[in-house]
Amino acid sequence: MINKPTLFLDKEKTLNNIDRMASKFLEQRIHFQPHAKTHQSRAIANWFRDYGVNSLTVSSTEMLSYFANDQWDNLLLALPIHPVVFTQLNEWNNKIDLTVISSSLEHIRTFNSVLDKPVKLLIDCDPEYGRTGIPIYDHESISRLINEVKGLKNIQLSGCYLHAGHSYNCSSKEEILMFYSSQSEHIQALKNTFQTPIYYGDTPTCSAVNNFDNIDVATPGNFVFYDLMQASIGSCNVEDISIELACPVIDCKSNGNQAQLIIHGGAVHFSKDSMIMKGQTIYGQLSGYPNIYVHKLSQEHGLIYGATPLIEKLAEQTQVNIYPVHSCLTAQSIGFYIDRQNNLEYDHMSKNH
Repeated sequence: MINKPTLFLDKEKTLNNIDRMASKFLEQRIHFQPHAKTHQSRAIANWFRDYGVNSLTVSSTEMLSYFANDQWDNLLLALPIHPVVFTQLNEWNNKIDLTVISSSLEHIRTFNSVLDKPVKLLIDCDPEYGRTGIPIYDHESISRLINEVKGLKNIQLSGCYLHAGHSYNCSSKEEILMFYSSQSEHIQALKNTFQTPIYYGDTPTCSAVNNFDNIDVATPGNFVFYDLMQASIGSCNVEDISIELACPVIDCKSNGNQAQLIIHGGAVHFSKDSMIMKGQTIYGQLSGYPNIYVHKLSQEHGLIYGATPLIEKLAEQTQVNIYPVHSCLTAQSIGFYIDRQNNLEYDHMSKNH
């Protein structure tokens, strides 16, 4: 019995997810450098070592330090460098095999002057996602940056980094395949023009696509747990989701044929990330009940609507288990994992418990 929202993890499903992704890239001789931003756990990261993984991708200097202090000495910081972190990154570059990304000549020049020894640099290229980086088709600007950087003694150009986060806008596996097909043309042109390694990784395409003959390093992360969003767009099956947020049942209110279940599980536990399911905005789905969703969240409470007999039956339980819309944000919110098989607790970088 739980007394607060608790994130349960199915280790077997998690290992199956890791195995499936690692095997895909191993068979194609593509280096697999998974992103740790979803699990943010030293214990879970170490499971990857059994699948030949010896390097990680991270999204903050805090995450970099967290894993570097656990003997991960080959790390990619997939957040564009900026002056506030230069001193810290220089210190870590003296200790580990560090790779950074940037598309700013000004920042790269300044970082070069701070470094004690060369660092690996990836050119941040934007595959029409619209976040950071030089547009992938703007070869003139990419060429100009590469030529400027070649003269800097402490910068070692190591490739181009791409994150196609807009693949999450797809609504089916078929759309994901079409999406990557259009991306692939730009990636091949980039690779042919600059004869450089390509780092690429978003979970939808890395899950749905089988042939990646034009990338050299794959960096997906969300696949480790998957979530309801991934299942809805065709990246995985609901059965592949390996975490569930268990929420204590507070109360039940009936109103004729319809009723609402009130749970202890709100925005501070799920995050406010939502999605549209069957024309409704939802924040999670009950495990074992494909048509029962979390419909509303306040800070600590969640509301689940449904037919009165079913909701009253659920209200007899002490808890309900819910697939989150976004596993990264839910894991960040909860801050630890409980293994449902043996009740072991696994760490999370945030240590929120």
